[in-house]
Amino acid sequence: MRILVLNWRSILSRNAGGAEIHCYEIFKRIANKGNSVHLIASCNDSTKSKNTVIDKIQVLHTTKNEMIYPLSSLLFLRRISPNHFDVIIEDISKFPMFWPLLLSKFFSRPFVIIVHHLHGKTLFKELSSPLNILLYFFELFGLKFYSFFNPFVVAVSESTKCELISLGFDKNRIKVISNGLNFDTEWRPFPKKKVIYPLIIYFGRVKKYKRLDHLIKAVKQISLKVHGVKVKIAGRGDAEAYEELFTLANNLGLGNVVEFYGEVDEKKKVDILQSAWVYAIASMKEGFGISVIEAQAFGLPIVAYNVPGIRDSVNHLKSGILVKDGDLNAFADALAIICENRALREKLEKGALENASRYNWDKSSDEFLSLLNELNFQNGKARN
Repeated sequence: MRILVLNWRSILSRNAGGAEIHCYEIFKRIANKGNSVHLIASCNDSTKSKNTVIDKIQVLHTTKNEMIYPLSSLLFLRRISPNHFDVIIEDISKFPMFWPLLLSKFFSRPFVIIVHHLHGKTLFKELSSPLNILLYFFELFGLKFYSFFNPFVVAVSESTKCELISLGFDKNRIKVISNGLNFDTEWRPFPKKKVIYPLIIYFGRVKKYKRLDHLIKAVKQISLKVHGVKVKIAGRGDAEAYEELFTLANNLGLGNVVEFYGEVDEKKKVDILQSAWVYAIASMKEGFGISVIEAQAFGLPIVAYNVPGIRDSVNHLKSGILVKDGDLNAFADALAIICENRALREKLEKGALENASRYNWDKSSDEFLSLLNELNFQNGKARN
């Protein structure tokens, strides 16, 4: 099968996140099974070439500026013939581009969109007016426009599926294929003695909508109750977001309690995850939360708000504790009880490992390929 994939970023981009990991892990496996996969994307890493092969995925980087990617990707189509592909896939990791949908209609090809989550109100946390308002309605009405054409949709969680149904998408044409884990990679957890003090960590993208200020404020509440508690925050993120968190920690007298690591290599990431007691995330919403599943694979109980995406990746009271969105006191109490109650912590650790074992990239890619084969077969019958 010949597959054309469009994603705003490639896995080689310095800004690559969960959506790009999903795209890479799914389609490299599909390509390794003898299918031809072409990816058109942006990449803001100047050291990467325009044309490259990543695990048998033929990648064309159209621009270093992802903001002009929709236009640059359209212009670069002259290098390939869309008519030569059996299926066209748009990975809506940012916002709808429209022209891939129209292209699929013009060439009568099956069209699939991948939706991780709707940005929604997180835009008001990340961007200033009037840009946040414009993008909020652009995403809303853009996806509503797509729903009129009844495309097939792959959503990464039930929460995302529900959001799409509310916009008018046909629930029978939405397939949930979750993110996965690589249990055979070098970071697979091995037994290691945890640190002797209560260590709460957050590892992932550091953005304003992740609301890491809630985590710091919660730790301030429990710092006198939970003796020796420490927090480590690590991951690629905005300099401004990091600066605000650093200032907040110092203003609250937590300069010696909260440590900031920024972006770290894989070895340091594993070291942090293996040594911690609890993983905390106060995000407004997620598509699914790959970092949350990774943390559970290391046996870490999760403390989080009960929001879309997170409620899909955390098994409440079995692999973690979910509290009412925005309830800072409940968030702090959940952190404290896990740190103080060893029996509960060990129960949740076991549940976290069990929950994480359900997710596997091989399984997810097989489900995706099965869907594409079915759509391609149906399209072939229709055209004949």
